[in-house]
Amino acid sequence: MGPTFQYMFSSNLLTAKFMVDVPWAKSFRDWLFQDISHQDYRLTPAAWYLATTAAIIEMTLPLWTWYNIPGFANFSAIVLVGMHLFIVSTLIIDVFVWNIVDATLYIILFTVIGKGVDWNNAGNMDPILALWLSMHTLYVFYGHFCVNKVPYVMAHRHAAGNWSQGVMVIRKSALSKLFQLKMHAGIPTQDKLPPGWTGEWFAFHAFMSYVWNWNLPSRFLPALILDCMGENGPTDGMYHSSGDYWLIHSVLFFDALIAHLRFDGLSNLDLIQEVGRVCDFKEGECQLCWVGAFPSFLVTYFGITPKASWKIVDSKSGTLKEGTFVVGDVMDPMYKKPSDLYKTNLPHIIGQKEKSN
Repeated sequence: MGPTFQYMFSSNLLTAKFMVDVPWAKSFRDWLFQDISHQDYRLTPAAWYLATTAAIIEMTLPLWTWYNIPGFANFSAIVLVGMHLFIVSTLIIDVFVWNIVDATLYIILFTVIGKGVDWNNAGNMDPILALWLSMHTLYVFYGHFCVNKVPYVMAHRHAAGNWSQGVMVIRKSALSKLFQLKMHAGIPTQDKLPPGWTGEWFAFHAFMSYVWNWNLPSRFLPALILDCMGENGPTDGMYHSSGDYWLIHSVLFFDALIAHLRFDGLSNLDLIQEVGRVCDFKEGECQLCWVGAFPSFLVTYFGITPKASWKIVDSKSGTLKEGTFVVGDVMDPMYKKPSDLYKTNLPHIIGQKEKSN
């Protein structure tokens, strides 16, 4: 629950097969965005209400299995299976097995084996299993508030539209050093991409433009990228243009590099240093622009404003700049599209930070 889920939920819907190249596609987009005709890609209140309703259904319907009433359990199973099918049909990331297995287990556990949760046998649970589940529950709560310590999957924050993300900014003069990595066949290399804008930029921006409206912390990334390229206070006293760099989405890159074992931006902070060591990058040749997730918005009820972390990390020398930002910074009314960056306070937030090491 919070302001982030509406972005992921809306983006997933807009790219679903039943929302693309269909008669109702334009009217649906006009309903979710403020004013597409004038390039205002902020979401409308309707997007928040739609996403929040979906979140409430997903959280409350499993509670119906607690009553051991067959009708409640069956209805809960039908709705939750529908939810998993909805995710499979909309999400651009391959979560087919994950959701189909969950849906199947839900039916088996709460409609076939029993009609709901078997409270009568709770006391017969193995003490070791009970201890494990209790520790896991505490770990999940910890992961909701200490988001830079626990991967979002382990904290069960899967679909919040609120995860750590990053972009690698690599000077083209040093790009060949990447080939020192031991890569498997699935990773595209420079010699396999067409030269110029299509190969170097479109592949990145096509995905980044999607992520900008899919994962709320990612809206801070353009400011960090420009800072790395020297447009807001260069680290080496030189001005660089975007054509001097190769941009790579770090989460996708490292996920592929480590055989798809960890699709999480937290590990990027450590992996960028390892890449710098293996590739022998010099200072300034390869940097990571990184944004963290927001902690649980439940803290707002205690007068605490959730803050997300950001960092610029050099693969050779470590952290160059770091700080925090709040939701209001990336939901600035002037931030209608990525190119409106300079109308916001984001570059100023980065410019206030000195080199920390």
